[in-house]
Amino acid sequence: MKTLLIFFFLLFYPATNFSQEIREYDSLTTASFSAVGDLIVHGQQLKYAKIDSLTYEFKPVFREIKQYLQSADFTMANLETVFAGIEKGYSGYPSFNTPDSFLDALKYAGIDFLFTANNHALDFNRSGLERTINLLNSSKVGFSGTFLHKEEKDSIKIIEVNGITFTILSYSYLANKNIDKGYEYMLNTIKLGQIRRNILKAKSMNLDLVIVYLHFGNEYENEPSNYQIETVKSIKSYGADIILASHTHSIQPVEMYKPVNSKLDSGFVAYSLGNFISNQRWRYSDAGVILNYTIEKNIINDSLYINDFSFIPTWVYKGNTDNGKEFLILPAEYYKNELNPPYIKTKDLELMKQSFNDTKKIITQKTGRLKLKSILKE
Repeated sequence: MKTLLIFFFLLFYPATNFSQEIREYDSLTTASFSAVGDLIVHGQQLKYAKIDSLTYEFKPVFREIKQYLQSADFTMANLETVFAGIEKGYSGYPSFNTPDSFLDALKYAGIDFLFTANNHALDFNRSGLERTINLLNSSKVGFSGTFLHKEEKDSIKIIEVNGITFTILSYSYLANKNIDKGYEYMLNTIKLGQIRRNILKAKSMNLDLVIVYLHFGNEYENEPSNYQIETVKSIKSYGADIILASHTHSIQPVEMYKPVNSKLDSGFVAYSLGNFISNQRWRYSDAGVILNYTIEKNIINDSLYINDFSFIPTWVYKGNTDNGKEFLILPAEYYKNELNPPYIKTKDLELMKQSFNDTKKIITQKTGRLKLKSILKE
């Protein structure tokens, strides 16, 4: 019966229209993206992750959240630390040096790309940054914002996912330490002239997207500062398609805009994605978010569209589980679960609920297009 119906359809359906629909369907390709905020390892996290004097295990931190990171074709995050090596001594704030095993945990969690331009990039001076870059290069994890060689600074790294080409340009408002004279090129800082040149160069390469990451803003504020707004305004005018940001250790709004000289129907700026993992236990800083979006490309007319624009609120648990003392990144919507692990107490549920509601309110206040992605099974 199915064969007869197909034959009947082919016989009487106009051939030109049918072939046109086939071409249009075949011409579409999609890639899904996720982005999270700051990956920070404070001293207390080092203590919880320590197995012995040489061994630290961070993978359990991500066990409840990794499925949501791995579901995207391409996942990005801000690396708010360096891998300066055990010889320098591992440490948290104010100068971060994290064991190499943290990078293994990020790969395990599904993170494909790291923004490395931030104020902690030089916490262990030039040698710490050099070792970090070398480790990232050997790990095959992508990154942008820091460089070993001067000629790399103005080069454009082309990334391709499912036939969609893009680059990621990353910049920080400053670094907490000065770099050696003559090596200033190793860290991208927010200089509008350079950002404009980089974006225009990327646009001249006919890439599908130019994504810009900015490390900036006033810490612990839920609204973008005038500096953030004016900086973003300039970068939008240069042709950035998507702008992601963090540094404030708090969630800030997402806002849509019409990108300039772009293939994309609508761009957006995420003023701050907050903390994804840290030991900052107070309201707004214990909250994070997974920002999701899908890019659909029509190969025939070379146009792109944003679809499935959504977010998953997250919350950091700190306490005792069956495995001992742990930090865990949890979907904040867990507060709705009727059955949660026994280590999640009433107070935790209250904090999760507060975090969930805060994130939902703040991140959507400037756009109705961004939707909550529920993780609860219906």
